[in-house]
Amino acid sequence: MDISTKGRAKVKRKIIICIYLFLEKYLMKNLITVIFSLFLLCLHPQLYGQDILPDSLLTKDHVYKLTYTDTQKAKQILDLMRQKETIPQFLADIVEGDLYFNTGKYRQALIYYKKAMDSDSVRNNSLHYMDQLQRLISCYDVLNNVQEKTVCINLLMEKANECNDEGMESIANFNMGKTLYYQEDKERAYEYINKAIASMKRSTYKNKYDHIRYEYNSLLIMQKRDKLYEQALQTIDSLQAYLLSEGDVPFIEGLNKLEEKNLYAHKAVVLFRLKRESEAAQYYRKWKSMGVESDKDNYLIMPYLFGNEMYDDIIELNSKQEQFITQYQDTISYYMVAVKRQLAKAYWEKGNFKKSAFYFEQLATLGDSINVRKQRNAAIEYATIYETQEKENQIQIQKSTLQRRNILLLSTTFIVILLLFIVFATYSNMQKARKQNQAMIRQIKEMQSIKNECIYTENNSENINKKLEEQSVIKPITRDLHMELCRLMNEEKIYLNPKLTRDELVLRLNTNKNTLTDLLKKNTGLGFSEYINSLRLNDSLRLLDNMSPNDNIEYIAEQVGFSKSTFYRLFKDRYGMTPSEYRNLSQNNK
Repeated sequence: MDISTKGRAKVKRKIIICIYLFLEKYLMKNLITVIFSLFLLCLHPQLYGQDILPDSLLTKDHVYKLTYTDTQKAKQILDLMRQKETIPQFLADIVEGDLYFNTGKYRQALIYYKKAMDSDSVRNNSLHYMDQLQRLISCYDVLNNVQEKTVCINLLMEKANECNDEGMESIANFNMGKTLYYQEDKERAYEYINKAIASMKRSTYKNKYDHIRYEYNSLLIMQKRDKLYEQALQTIDSLQAYLLSEGDVPFIEGLNKLEEKNLYAHKAVVLFRLKRESEAAQYYRKWKSMGVESDKDNYLIMPYLFGNEMYDDIIELNSKQEQFITQYQDTISYYMVAVKRQLAKAYWEKGNFKKSAFYFEQLATLGDSINVRKQRNAAIEYATIYETQEKENQIQIQKSTLQRRNILLLSTTFIVILLLFIVFATYSNMQKARKQNQAMIRQIKEMQSIKNECIYTENNSENINKKLEEQSVIKPITRDLHMELCRLMNEEKIYLNPKLTRDELVLRLNTNKNTLTDLLKKNTGLGFSEYINSLRLNDSLRLLDNMSPNDNIEYIAEQVGFSKSTFYRLFKDRYGMTPSEYRNLSQNNK
């Protein structure tokens, strides 16, 4: 090993020790804090990315409650519920679909209804499946998508029959009847609608009352439009009988009075069409006695008033309704269209063409405004759908990025902890090995100081001679031979000659191979090669202890009569460490 290699080894060793001490001081004592901090960092987006709302607001009931009054807040609540996973994914899609449907954004609602329908939680649950089909039917109905609507109706009818659910069967039959009606297949349409009403009456459907009212009123409008006045009168009587029956009809304050007033209006109109004027007049008076002239359902009585040329009453009712809408409601609406149309017609019939023209002009402007609004709303909705899809794609990208970052952070945490233990274990092993090597060096030096095998001193030779005498095996020639061997090794140090052979030593001692072998075995327990190598290794210890900075291991090997590879091998076998390790430890212990 040269000087530069030696220097690099020292630097590396010092760097490892410094890193360990730093980590031990600043990290190991605070390992829990480090891990917890990294864990919090992983959760950072969830902890700090949203406005805080009380948990009591994070329910789907609050979403529905705020749908009309604060749509943005309702959406925020739903987003937080999704994020905190306090609501199943399919149910969140349904609630969001309802949020958009109830605010007139039918295309956006359709997207979420479809997502919910694709969920296993919906498809594997008959009630969820039928409820979702009902939502899709309503959506396709508003969007005039007859083909998809019919597909959903057939699926709902099939599932309702399979589950023997008369409520859902009624909804399927009614929607099929309405579809057939607008396709001019009216005979089958009435058959389906009457079947739907009968099924709903027998059912235990949760919204049974609302559906029966809706189905009866829809049937009544169709019959009046088709001039089926006798059937319409029967429908009115059936609805009235149902509303007056006990048990099925819930009490809702004000609703029964409104239903009663509307029935009077329907009956007055139908009886008038049947030429039963006196009965019609009687029901008109009942209708009028109910009051509330600004009711939006006042349009139901208009055919009766026009038929009886009661134009002043028409103008009075619709003027009040116009004023009410202007003050409290949206003026660009179909309600306002109906009011202005009736005012225009009433003034025309009265001969007030100027006033009539004024309302017809407003009616045209209002129609244009409604069309413009519809187009604008459609454009906004399409843009919102696009933005929503882009946002969802971005969210997916962010989730993937966040997941990768979390994996990276957790992996980094694991690697840091692993490195800490590796450094700690490495340093501990280094310290342990250092202590073991230091102990071994002390033992080696003690062994060296003992100077066994009659190598260095005359006293040692005398001791061996005494030992030989006690064993009665010593002869004068053997004693002389031993003394000469010690002289050759101690004074001439012929063992340092790398080319020294047993034959050469035998020649120098003026003896034979067998005598030399016996002498070495009895005195050292070693063979010739082992004896010479032992002397050389002992000498190498002295040189390694005192080597100068300019010396290297190869030089030491040459000095004691070894090749570099043989020196490393024999030294490692005997002392359990390399010459370089011995030198470093020996010099560090000085």
